[in-house]
Amino acid sequence: MSEETQLTTLGNLDPKLASALCYVPLMSINLIASLAFFFTEKDIKPVRFHAAQGLLLAASIMASGVLLSVLVMVGTIGGSIVDAMLDTGGMLSLLFSLLILLATLVFALFVMVVPLGLAFFAYSGNNTRVPVLAGFAEKLAGLEPGWAE
Repeated sequence: MSEETQLTTLGNLDPKLASALCYVPLMSINLIASLAFFFTEKDIKPVRFHAAQGLLLAASIMASGVLLSVLVMVGTIGGSIVDAMLDTGGMLSLLFSLLILLATLVFALFVMVVPLGLAFFAYSGNNTRVPVLAGFAEKLAGLEPGWAE
C-alpha cells in the first residue's frame, strides 16, 4: 500500500488530514496531534514530517510569545521611567504602548494565519517547508534531506 492510500495507525485517518491537524492552532490540537502522530507514525513520511515541523512551529511560537511578553514588560516600565525622567506628560509612555500594541496584533495575526495556511497546504498534499524549521524537522523525524521530491 502506498503512502497516498495508507491510513494512519492512530485513528485510521487520511494522511493529509493527519498532517493538517498538526498545525491547527485551536485548543492545543496542533500540540496533541503533533505529539501523537510523531510517536505513532513511523511509516508515513509526510505525516511524520508535518508532526515534527508542527511541534517545532508550536515551540517557536511559544518562545516568541514569552519574548514578546518580556518586551511588553520592559517597554512599559522603560517608557514610564523615561517619561518621568524627561517629564513629557505621558507622551512617551503612550507611544511605547501603541508600538507594543501593534507588535502584539501583528504577532497574534501571525500565530493564526501561518499555522492555518500550513494546515491548508498540508491537507492539499503539499509538503510545505517552513524556512529553518524544516531542516530540523527532517532530522527530528529521521528523514533524509529531500525525501519529498
